[in-house]
Amino acid sequence: MSGKAVAVLLLAVQLSAVMAKESTRWPPTTASPRNNLVGKMVTLATYGGGGVTFYPPYYSPDPTVNASQQWPTTAWPTRPRFWTTPPSTTGVSVCLRFIKDFRQESPIFQLDPGSYRSLFLTNRGQDYWMSQSRYGSQYLMTPNLQIWPNLYPEIWSRVCLVVDSMKNVAQLYSGSYMSARKLIPSQIGWSGRPMIDITEFDGQVTDIQIWDYAISSNMVYYYMIRGTAGGNALTWSNIGYSARGRILMEDSYQYMLKEEEAGQRESRRRHKAKTMFVYVKGGRMKNQM
Repeated sequence: MSGKAVAVLLLAVQLSAVMAKESTRWPPTTASPRNNLVGKMVTLATYGGGGVTFYPPYYSPDPTVNASQQWPTTAWPTRPRFWTTPPSTTGVSVCLRFIKDFRQESPIFQLDPGSYRSLFLTNRGQDYWMSQSRYGSQYLMTPNLQIWPNLYPEIWSRVCLVVDSMKNVAQLYSGSYMSARKLIPSQIGWSGRPMIDITEFDGQVTDIQIWDYAISSNMVYYYMIRGTAGGNALTWSNIGYSARGRILMEDSYQYMLKEEEAGQRESRRRHKAKTMFVYVKGGRMKNQM
């Protein structure tokens, strides 16, 4: 056998080995495909048992499938990688917009649902409580310190929870206000699993972003004014979701208003053109005004 034939044979063997390794490395999942939800909002209601879990595209919401899967989040690859042990993260930041009855106490989100490291955020009025589990110790964070007085108001409640696991501190931002930094006595952890669940909630939610580190106040400000700062663990512009019970995915209020304004402008334009000129016999145009 010639040297060229031997080289070709070795290359074929190496390729087959790589393909076999990849087939075991990237198990298929049954999650929903990617969705660009920019300009969309989800409406939930407690009476209908509505709930929704968001996760990266092609990530299965089935906990039995994801039990041994972990995703790197510092740099998003074309395909997920898997580890048998959770990767260490320096913290986590979650930003979202919501609308609800401020008199109602309700959970806002649960990060990494089903895990003993689940992170809960609950709201009532101007107060927020963070806890590591549903029945764990709750830490009150009230954003009452104004740091961005020129930030324009809007109909949405804009919230960012920033957790620094290295320093074991947490802070909450809401619109132009922030809370004091809260030193947490117990260790705050996150498995790195990029899943967030919203349930037992009456209202609308949009623009969810998650980072696997404590973002800076400048990044928080950018989210507050734009809402489109892409999280490196989960972003609203490239996301999958699984719904339970009764929910509604539709255009956000801003997009509804834009569509209504565009329709009104078109209607006025057509009405003006119709009243300005009419056709008369012989095909000539005559000004009716």
